[in-house]
Amino acid sequence: MKIMKFYFISILLLSACNLSAQLESSYNPLLTINYSDNSQGQSNRQIGNYKVKGSSYLFNDTFTTTVFHNGSFFAGNKATYDTYFQKVENIDNASQMSVFNLTDVDSFKVFYTDKETGIIYNKIFINSKLVDSAKNIFLEKVAAGTKFSLYKSYTSTLEDYVATYAQTTGYKQFKQVTEYYYMTPETKKLIKIKLTERELKKALGSQANSLFNDTFSDNPEYNAVNIINTINANN
Repeated sequence: MKIMKFYFISILLLSACNLSAQLESSYNPLLTINYSDNSQGQSNRQIGNYKVKGSSYLFNDTFTTTVFHNGSFFAGNKATYDTYFQKVENIDNASQMSVFNLTDVDSFKVFYTDKETGIIYNKIFINSKLVDSAKNIFLEKVAAGTKFSLYKSYTSTLEDYVATYAQTTGYKQFKQVTEYYYMTPETKKLIKIKLTERELKKALGSQANSLFNDTFSDNPEYNAVNIINTINANN
């Protein structure tokens, strides 16, 4: 009888552990966010043991997207891009949400109009695996050509939350980070680069020297794209 009782208790404990593992593995903090009122960037998010302030979302807003994968695509839906988890959350017309991980997406398009400035953004993001198997991130295709390509990454890190008159224990805050990478037929891999005149001249070679002017630092990305497009067009 004692052996049977021990066996029965062991089975119950094993079942409880399996259930706990299933719940933990299937839990996704993004699914607790109320997308209907676009509040994802306004309230705290629970990540691990921390309540996290700020936003890890591109534009801190929703945008219109087309998501591509294995020859299929989902077009015209509202979506968000979480730069911390590197996930695209697609929301259809019936307010049903689908979460796309890096492994689920080849590329996606972003169509967004800034509500304050009226600036229109039309971006293309690719899975970095398409150009460099060593990377595991979404990359914005900033400039592309046969000679030189430039990409931009958007990520978020968790930083200590600092506030003068607020509780900080158990809190973190998002810090959004952007970085640039370039690729040439010779490198055949993504190489991190800062958009300074010095680093770009080093990467682009002597052919770029005459393309820089005194206003480059006023808008480095815009000017870098123009320079790269010029070089690609002449090769």
